[in-house]
Amino acid sequence: MKKLLSSAVLAGICTCCPVSSGGETTEGGDKPVPTVGSEFAINLYHRWIADAPGNAFVSPFSIESVLAMTAVGAKGETRKQILETLHISDPQEYSNVLVLTLSKPDQDSPEFHLASALWAQSGFLLRNEYVQFLRERFKAQARMLDFQDPEWARSVINQWVNEQTREKISNLLPPGSLTPNTRVILTNTIYFRADWLEKFEPLQTKKAPFQVQTDRTVEVDMMHLGARLRYAETGASHVVSLPYVGATASMYLIVPKTPDGLKQTEKELTPEWMSGLDNRLRKREVRLGLPRFQITDAKPMSKILHHLGITDAFDPQQADFSGISEVKPFFIQQIYHKTYITVDEKGTQATGATGLVMAVTSLPIPEEPVEIVVDRPFVFLIRDHRTGAILFIGRLCDPSGVE
Repeated sequence: MKKLLSSAVLAGICTCCPVSSGGETTEGGDKPVPTVGSEFAINLYHRWIADAPGNAFVSPFSIESVLAMTAVGAKGETRKQILETLHISDPQEYSNVLVLTLSKPDQDSPEFHLASALWAQSGFLLRNEYVQFLRERFKAQARMLDFQDPEWARSVINQWVNEQTREKISNLLPPGSLTPNTRVILTNTIYFRADWLEKFEPLQTKKAPFQVQTDRTVEVDMMHLGARLRYAETGASHVVSLPYVGATASMYLIVPKTPDGLKQTEKELTPEWMSGLDNRLRKREVRLGLPRFQITDAKPMSKILHHLGITDAFDPQQADFSGISEVKPFFIQQIYHKTYITVDEKGTQATGATGLVMAVTSLPIPEEPVEIVVDRPFVFLIRDHRTGAILFIGRLCDPSGVE
């Protein structure tokens, strides 16, 4: 059985410098639940890959969470820009999505652990109502550090991140990322681990070619599965939904129809396309070949978020975080994001329940199984069905090595 393990961490660093420096419904139910759209996730993905060819992996959910935490303490235009970029109206509403996404209906559901923390300079005055809101709604604990020794503080935070991600991510904050002017750091980590609902048989995994480019092919370990899966064919792509045990989340494979079709597939990937995808998916017999793969990715986020519309938060003269502290100027220096994912056949034995509704109708015309061998660059994402949140999104261009 296949196990997926992924982690993401994000840290936002706020600096204080001298003034002289310038209702959706759940699957199988009818109870409305708080939801989040795909606009930010898809927009973020396109900016993430804009200047970086090759493998990519990012957690929109992690970034949304830490930006929502900053929006709680933002005022005026700073707050407006953050909320408009996230496509949410109120950070408190988003915290409701957060709570539901992290809930675990039963022991077979995916393991999904999110940890947030606020790190502040010892003696730096934070508004009590802000600290309390983060603790109650985002489960973020406030911790005091001495940033006058920035490398020591960096090692403390990086060690916390390493522990929260089961030692999958180290050195989130690079050397030199903290200075004696650093006053507040917000960290957010996500750890996701799940088993496929449908079984990949390890004995069927075989060496196979993967066409990285038109003139370059690498050999990969290709896993194989035959099962009834949700499938759709769009203009440029084949889409297959692979559910995890517990049925609360799935991985969507978005595979170009042609070996050189990744750009067209990504061009097709819009919030509107994503919002209508589930309605197009239909159960089909699918014969799937999927390579094992592993990706590590990391980026500073300020330039990406600036392109998406968050500008004032990074400007010492314009940023207004007076809901966090009365000290001015007080702004976001940088946001760091790092992710890790591994996909293989490993997992534990699990059981599931299926309801089959029978009705009298004309006999269906037998359909030939859909055969999809993922032997070319493709896009994938992991989505929570209860809230619609895109937890992770990425692309695999070259599975031959770890990036």
